Amino acid sequence: MSWTNTLYHPVRFASRPAKQNTQKKDLKTLLEQEILECEIKDSLCRTCPRCTLFGAVVTEREAKIWSRWNIKHRIEYSSAFSLESYDLVTENMTFNAVTESTQLTGQALGTTENIAPLVNFPSIVSINSPTWEELILVIKNLIKTKSYGAEGRTKGDTVNYITGIVFANEEVLTPLEYLLELSQSSLQNVCETTYQIEEKYADLAAFKDAIRLLTPQEVEEFTNYASGLQLTAEFVAKAFTDSLRFAGQVDERARQTST
Repeated sequence: MSWTNTLYHPVRFASRPAKQNTQKKDLKTLLEQEILECEIKDSLCRTCPRCTLFGAVVTEREAKIWSRWNIKHRIEYSSAFSLESYDLVTENMTFNAVTESTQLTGQALGTTENIAPLVNFPSIVSINSPTWEELILVIKNLIKTKSYGAEGRTKGDTVNYITGIVFANEEVLTPLEYLLELSQSSLQNVCETTYQIEEKYADLAAFKDAIRLLTPQEVEEFTNYASGLQLTAEFVAKAFTDSLRFAGQVDERARQTST
């Protein structure tokens, strides 16, 4: 993995007040250690591709990295509404969130509504300023994901189909608008129907010249390319290098503004 030396300056970390001394640590080495120890939900490193894309917050009172900065998510999974009637919901089940390393549940409890099979939930996933590697990883993740939620009980799987892709600097279409349009349209060719809906709402956008709609054929070709792309060592190294560079820049900026 390559590093850009100008982005990772040795910084000075203050020790606990009781010791009244300082200690120098190299930020590059510290970030590498943080990544190895990254886990959901109480030990996020803020430096790996997952953290820089999905967001991360400092949960420790004394953070290992000098400054206590957080990362806002750059990917949004919008609310999904079923095309079918609400009475398909059959029961509520309790779930608990499990810590990755200990497999303990802690106190995170909640309930989820469970539905019958073959219910369709059209939704929209938005990615803000992704790198090429992040875009590919998100597409791969959407295609391979078969279940959602933190519960450990087996209840069934989901299947994701990518029916449209829009490049823009604004939210062209909301999930509710998408659902309402689909409910009034033919679903024999959902990709073509989606493209027609995108064209309709692109005409209502504030920045029309910044919108690029992929045709159904382009969507199919791109998703096939992304799903078939092998994650080589160079690809993974580039993704981690970008996230490490971002973390180094943010930490340096936060350190400068805090002094």
